[in-house]
Amino acid sequence: MLEINGTILAVIVNFLLLVWILKAFLFKPLENMVRQRKEKIASQIKEAEGRLLEAGDLKTSYENRLSAAEEEAGRIIKKASEFAVKIKTDAFEAAKLDAAQLIKRAEAQAQEEKDQAIRQAKGQLAQLIVLASEKLLKRSISEKDRDDSINEAIERIEKAELN
Repeated sequence: MLEINGTILAVIVNFLLLVWILKAFLFKPLENMVRQRKEKIASQIKEAEGRLLEAGDLKTSYENRLSAAEEEAGRIIKKASEFAVKIKTDAFEAAKLDAAQLIKRAEAQAQEEKDQAIRQAKGQLAQLIVLASEKLLKRSISEKDRDDSINEAIERIEKAELN
């Protein structure tokens, strides 16, 4: 059988004492350090997950803002293009109206000049007729007779134009 002598008993006591010392001064602090590290890692993971959720929320918020800004930009561009078309149309209409008025004034002026030229031609024609009549008659007619003859000639010319 086994003999238990003092040396074995001392080794066993020393071993148990060493285990107790190691457990008290090495394993407990090491175990506490590992536990604290696990807790720190777990809290950092929770914090990272929270920040990840927050980042997701911010991303969604920014995407919504970006979408709203793009829609607003689209509306602004549409309004600006509609405004430009309106300005273009208004300018075209104003130019068309100005051109029509200019044409109307030019036509009126041309008609006035035409009428004036016709009146002058009629006056000159009437004077020529009177002069020719004087030569034919070899006599000089009075100014009143001459004016009457001119007016009569003008009336005949106007009647001829109307027919």
